[in-house]
Amino acid sequence: MFEKEKICKNCGRVGKEKKQVRGTLSMELSLWILGLILLIIPPLGGLILIFALFYSLYRLVAPKAVICPSCKLENSMIPMDSPMGQKLLQEFKDKQDD
Repeated sequence: MFEKEKICKNCGRVGKEKKQVRGTLSMELSLWILGLILLIIPPLGGLILIFALFYSLYRLVAPKAVICPSCKLENSMIPMDSPMGQKLLQEFKDKQDD
């Protein structure tokens, strides 16, 4: 599918946006490992495993975050052919010329 070129409002990068899964894999793995280790303490281990399950489901089901590949800022990429995109492109070009 054809994707329009976009410009980042924060850093001025021109290109395609990147989609990233919300949350972190390290947090997900930590919850699962901690829950399994703490199964010797039934209420605590079970509760952490329930949190781990919900966190894993959240990461699978939640919409991916749209970020700038350079500065990693979420929802900062706007279409180049929009009036705001053209204005930003000119502003970042002027900054580079200085």
